[in-house]
Amino acid sequence: MTTTVYLTKWKNNKLPDSPWKNWLTENKESLSNFEIKYFDQELYGVYEALAGKGLVFCSETLVSNFVKAGTLQPIVSQGVDSMLCYYIPTESWQHSAKMQAFVDWLKLVIDWNLYSE
Repeated sequence: MTTTVYLTKWKNNKLPDSPWKNWLTENKESLSNFEIKYFDQELYGVYEALAGKGLVFCSETLVSNFVKAGTLQPIVSQGVDSMLCYYIPTESWQHSAKMQAFVDWLKLVIDWNLYSE
């Protein structure tokens, strides 16, 4: 028996693929255990998971409020790095004004998502 997993295949081919294959390797899982279905947006996969139609391989940030509400449950597994995120320098680095504005904006977005319930 296979488990359906919803992955994202981006319309923008310049974006990196999701780290699904790395996740399989790190968690000693076999591709043959899964039926893969693709959407071009992560949120569609989340909707399918909310409807009970399978698992979704997506950003933790995207589903954090669903997890807090108990409508989605994370799988306990070994996480993997993704190139689909922002990496910002530590506070000890000298920031340009533009970089600092971006960091400040990103902190506001994260705080809003964490405390918006």
